[in-house]
Amino acid sequence: MAQTDFAYHQCLSSQQNARTTVENLIAPGLRPNNIYAVQPGDSIYIIAKQELGSVRRYREIYELNRDRLPIGQDTLTAGMELLLPAGR
Repeated sequence: MAQTDFAYHQCLSSQQNARTTVENLIAPGLRPNNIYAVQPGDSIYIIAKQELGSVRRYREIYELNRDRLPIGQDTLTAGMELLLPAGR
């Protein structure tokens, strides 16, 4: 039983360390604090303007969601969830 508890705590510790490492790899200004559900007709530029206050911030959204976005930046599907950077 003690070995099982030890292994369980090691696993939790590894997961927490991995999470911390990933969070440290993201630039402080790009740390996500919000999830946005894409609406029909949305583009990354529209979302940047509406949610972040400036269309110029589209690249921050793109960088946070690079792995979620299909081929092009403008290829968004209604219902997709995108991470948004902290701060407006």
